[in-house]
Amino acid sequence: MAGLKIFESSGYVSPKAIGVGSPEDFQLDRWFAGDDDATVYHTLIGITGLKVANPAKIIEILKKAKYLFGDIHLDRFFQVNVLRNQFYSDLHYEFLEDTINYIRTGKRKMNIRMWQQLLSVKRGKLSKKYTSKTAYSMKPECYRHLSLQQWLSHDEGLVDLVYTLYIIFGKYTAWE
Repeated sequence: MAGLKIFESSGYVSPKAIGVGSPEDFQLDRWFAGDDDATVYHTLIGITGLKVANPAKIIEILKKAKYLFGDIHLDRFFQVNVLRNQFYSDLHYEFLEDTINYIRTGKRKMNIRMWQQLLSVKRGKLSKKYTSKTAYSMKPECYRHLSLQQWLSHDEGLVDLVYTLYIIFGKYTAWE
């Protein structure tokens, strides 16, 4: 099995094989501190605050999202994360479920900005209810055929995507 990128801040996994070189490089999982672009995008004026954004910046964000998720189709990303159980808490899993729901319906159970605040705090500050690790499972039908295009088709879809990139792949307060 190819090595996976595991993002240190969030514990989420990118299904994209990493490294160049010997076959051993592709067998090992590698931990990453986070992606600089995903960290910066959520602070951009015009992306998260205004309705109008620079088209070139939107294209850049979509290319980055495709790279980080491994494809424009998101099935593999969700599958790898459900199977690998690298979540730091049940709250991280709930975020994944809410993201799938948003892509399917355009609605979240919790505002994306609230998710950002909850998931970028130190582990010790989370409620005990959310720090237990559960055996996670989800039927593939829940996330099958989801894509970046579907995500962007919703009102505020770009804003949701940008915040999600930050939560999953960005550099923020490391968990202890």
